[in-house]
Amino acid sequence: MNFEEFIQHITGHVCEDPTKWPQVIELKGDDRLKHKNFQRQMDAAEHQVHMLKKKADVINAKASLQKSEFWNYIYEKHGLSPSGNYIIRDGKILMRPEK
Repeated sequence: MNFEEFIQHITGHVCEDPTKWPQVIELKGDDRLKHKNFQRQMDAAEHQVHMLKKKADVINAKASLQKSEFWNYIYEKHGLSPSGNYIIRDGKILMRPEK
């Protein structure tokens, strides 16, 4: 599961309520109050998931930037093309032999 699939999985499983009944509006008394409390809890959970998704997106973007910065450093330092296919042998970066 990649990052995007994970975020969709978390968002879908926490925020959706497959037990919704169209007639829930007809509940009375304690049942109605219990449902309102449940809805508030689900709204809060949905908000938390939304905030966690934003935080995860920021972490993912930072990691992606760090990865790009590292590889750009390696390519520039060693005069390599980013599109090359390389291996490391004895601490040296070499072109991977064609098979």
